[in-house]
Amino acid sequence: MGFGRIGGVFVVGGWVLFVVTGAIFAGGGAVRIGDGAIGGLALAASLALVGSGAAVLSIAGPRPLHGRAVRVGLGILAVGMLSSLASSAIAAGLTYDPLEDGPFVILFLVGGLATIIGSPVTVLSLVRAGGRPRAVGSLFLAGLLLVILGGFLGAGTNPNPDPLPVIGRALAVLGALVIVLGGTGVGVLAINGSRSAPVASL
Repeated sequence: MGFGRIGGVFVVGGWVLFVVTGAIFAGGGAVRIGDGAIGGLALAASLALVGSGAAVLSIAGPRPLHGRAVRVGLGILAVGMLSSLASSAIAAGLTYDPLEDGPFVILFLVGGLATIIGSPVTVLSLVRAGGRPRAVGSLFLAGLLLVILGGFLGAGTNPNPDPLPVIGRALAVLGALVIVLGGTGVGVLAINGSRSAPVASL
C-alpha cells in the first residue's frame, strides 16, 4: 500500500470518527479529551488520524493532490490538528489552569493559528485545481456557509415559538455533514489517485 493510499485511509477514518464524536455529543455524551470517555477517545483518534493523514499527503500526495498549494495547505492543517490534539492531552493531565503552562499555551496557539491558515489554503487550492478536487473543495465551502447561516438563524433568544432557531440548527447540522463529506472526499481522492498511479505511469 502506497503512502498516498495510507494517508487517504487515515483521513477517511478520521472523518468517520468525527461523525461518531458528533453523534455521541448530540446524545449527551462527554467528548472531552483525556477523561477516558468513549467520546473523548473518538475525538482524540479522529484528530490524530486526520492530522497524520494530512501530514502524509502533504509529503506524498498522489494525483490529483500533488499540487504544491494543496500539499502546503495540508501540511499546515496537519500541524494545526496535531498541535491541538497535543495541547488537549497536556491540559487533561494538568491539575492547575492550563493557561499557566507554557507548552500548552504554545501548542494551543500554534494549533489554532495553523488550523485557521491551513483550512482555507487547502480548500481554495482544491477549488482552483478543477475537476474532482474542485467538487471536494466546493463541498467544504458550501458546508461552511450553511453552518454560518445556521448559526445566524439559531442565535435568536426569543422565548416565543419561532421556527427560525429550529431551521438554523437544522442548517448547521446539514452544513457539518457537508463538511464531513468534503473531508472524506479528500481521503477518497488520495486513495483513488494512488490506485490509478501505476496505470498513469505506463
